[in-house]
Amino acid sequence: MAKDREDSLLLERLVRETMMRLRPLVLPRDDERLGPTMVIALITMRDLPPLPTLELAEHLHRDKSQAAKIIRSLERKSLVQIEQSEDDKRVKRASLTKRGYAYSTKLLSVWDEIAEQVLAPLTDDQRRQFYDLLSVIYSQSDS
Repeated sequence: MAKDREDSLLLERLVRETMMRLRPLVLPRDDERLGPTMVIALITMRDLPPLPTLELAEHLHRDKSQAAKIIRSLERKSLVQIEQSEDDKRVKRASLTKRGYAYSTKLLSVWDEIAEQVLAPLTDDQRRQFYDLLSVIYSQSDS
């Protein structure tokens, strides 16, 4: 069990250090002054179809009210659009505007830099193994 705890703490450290690196890299590029939470939301929405708030909340790992607040903030900046569902007039779906997609593309370069910093100690082969393992994890979680 102790080894499992050590492994868990290594994973926690990876996540914590990655998040700590995010803020100073995002701030100089974040002309809209979104902050890390909304930047992550914007990037997450890039690859999703228009979704109701509740479904989007699940993708963002937030509750419905937090997701709604994020969506409204992004809408005020013309980065997200909200449209009424054709199937159910009570449901509103959020998606990126063209401007939101372009802005998220600009901010994606931050992740390239974070990956470079975090994975700097690894050889090219070790990096490939790391990414292969992440692919296994996320292909299983998407199923």
